Amino acid sequence: MPQDTGMNAALTVYESIILALKQGGGGWRLSASELTAVNDVLARLGITALAERQLPELSGGQRQVVSIAQTLVTRPRVILMDEPTSALDLYRQYEVLEALQSYAAESGAVMILALHDLNQVMRCSTTTIALGEGSILATGPTLEILTPAMIRRLYGINSRVERCSRGCAMMIVDGPAESKRVAV
Repeated sequence: MPQDTGMNAALTVYESIILALKQGGGGWRLSASELTAVNDVLARLGITALAERQLPELSGGQRQVVSIAQTLVTRPRVILMDEPTSALDLYRQYEVLEALQSYAAESGAVMILALHDLNQVMRCSTTTIALGEGSILATGPTLEILTPAMIRRLYGINSRVERCSRGCAMMIVDGPAESKRVAV
């Protein structure tokens, strides 16, 4: 799924998801199981109310969730997504990441997400690949990779990784690292 969805076709949300489902061939006739798959993905992502809306009428965040629905309806085994939550409000970010985690757990799919929000990464990723300086800097279990030293190397900030009262890891930004501070 690309970062920019650019949906301008004169289709409804429902039609666009059917089109994504049928891209693999098999004719244009829809089976009962295919209709169920479309309805299920709309419900999974909480966009059933958008089904009859035209794509150009949607907000950027709504288009982004429709694009995710178009991806999931095909039941892929490997999913690559670039910033799937970038245009979403905080509630929808949580909802979409939960839906993606649920899909991966149910289907056994491998999901590779490019995310810049490290708190999202810590909450929903089991394995992290840290990319920087034109190469892979580290790969492994998320909380072993996203240390304050690695975060400083990647982003030029001083931070702490602490656990909240529920035991979830989270990054707290303390400020720019001295080596990255811009002279005023």
